[in-house]
Amino acid sequence: MDNRFTDEEVLAVAKASPDAVSRHDGLAWVGLFSRHAVIEDPVGSQPHQSGLYDRRSGVRGAGPIERFYDTFIGPNDITFHVEQDIVAGPFVVRDLAIELAMGPGVTARVPMHLVYEITAEDGRLKICHLRAHWEMLPMVRQVASKGWPGVMVLNRLGLRMIATQGVGAVCGFSRAVLGIHAAGKTALRRFVEAVNRKDRATLSALFDGRNAGVSFPGDSRSVAPDALCEQTDLFLSATKLISSGYITSCTLTARSGDTQARGVGLFEFNSRTRKLHAVQLYSQAALLQGIAAGAGQQPVQGS
Repeated sequence: MDNRFTDEEVLAVAKASPDAVSRHDGLAWVGLFSRHAVIEDPVGSQPHQSGLYDRRSGVRGAGPIERFYDTFIGPNDITFHVEQDIVAGPFVVRDLAIELAMGPGVTARVPMHLVYEITAEDGRLKICHLRAHWEMLPMVRQVASKGWPGVMVLNRLGLRMIATQGVGAVCGFSRAVLGIHAAGKTALRRFVEAVNRKDRATLSALFDGRNAGVSFPGDSRSVAPDALCEQTDLFLSATKLISSGYITSCTLTARSGDTQARGVGLFEFNSRTRKLHAVQLYSQAALLQGIAAGAGQQPVQGS
């Protein structure tokens, strides 16, 4: 991304998305995305990609993103309750919950972590990749718990999905129920405990043999997992664990000495070995970048 743009300008693009949603302005919302954009909502479901040949519209364009809006956003009233925003290079991470009003008496509150990747296109900032980390089954259970009105809402959603996107879209959306689930949350907790205990063996054992290490978006360095044990006074804590597909996200707090940073961690698993493949730690504070610098001499495993 062109580094002429400031963090405030990058964040403004991400904030424009819920603003358009609240106004039910589908044209403005679709216009926020680049010509070649990907939406994973939730992560683990079939992605929606613009700029490829689209069989339903017959052209390369924004058809898939327009249909995503018509299926999931336009018919509902969505309120965003944001707890923190992080800008790290071209990424904006929003730690939030959405309140989803889907019909009379049917409202669901969904905790999530949103990741926007921003790019420059024709001199303007656009969203090129949107990843929404939230859990499908708890949301479905919330809606179904409303009784008959909730069941009707779910039925209408399925029929609307078929009408706007085709029968295959229901299967694609349902893929989000697969993934790492509770095992990912257990591994994440073990990661945090191993870092806090400086337990190199346990930390390394959590990762696949050929992994991408631990990275700090906004900083170019990746470090080997056990390099975090070099930070002798580093203490991590994780809350709000969400397993979506083969990624488990969390709200992360890192403390080193008298300095504390709050951020979001994304823990990606190899779907075959079910071991960690990559960890991304997002924070605007300098603490995590300092950790990267301090551990930067350690090679990434498998590289």
